[in-house]
Amino acid sequence: SKIVIAKSLSKRGYLTDSTLKKIFIAFCKILPLKPIWKFAINRKDNNSKLVHSFFGASNKYEKNVFERSWFEKEQKIEFENIPFNCICLYDKLLTHLYGDYMTPLPPEKRGSKVHAEIVDLENSYETYNDIHKNLQYHFG
Repeated sequence: SKIVIAKSLSKRGYLTDSTLKKIFIAFCKILPLKPIWKFAINRKDNNSKLVHSFFGASNKYEKNVFERSWFEKEQKIEFENIPFNCICLYDKLLTHLYGDYMTPLPPEKRGSKVHAEIVDLENSYETYNDIHKNLQYHFG
C-alpha cells in the first residue's frame, strides 16, 4: 500500500524534506503499478474478520484496521436534506478513528494538515497535472 501511495504522490509532484521519503518515492517510481495495486487490494480474500484502509490513512497502523462487519450493512441518512448511503455501524468506525467524535475539540486544538496549496474544483486532477507539471509544490 505504501508503494501505491508513493507512486501517486510522485505523480502529483509531492516534495518533502525527508531524505528517506525521497529515496523511497524515487525507488517506487520504477516499480510497475498494476501488480502492486492488485496485491494491496487483495479482493480474493473476503473472509477475513478485519479490513485495512491505506488511502488517506493515519500514521498509526491500528487506526487503519477495521472490523469487516462494520461495513456489511448500510442505511440511508440525511445530511443537509440530501440522502446518502452510510454504513450502519458508523458510530463504531468514527469512535475507532476519533474517540469521542461528538464533542468538538477546543478551538486551540482544531486544525488539519495542509495537503494542497491550490484547490481547483472545476478541473480534473489529470488536467491540472498536465497544465502545472513544471510547478514545484512543497508538502511537509
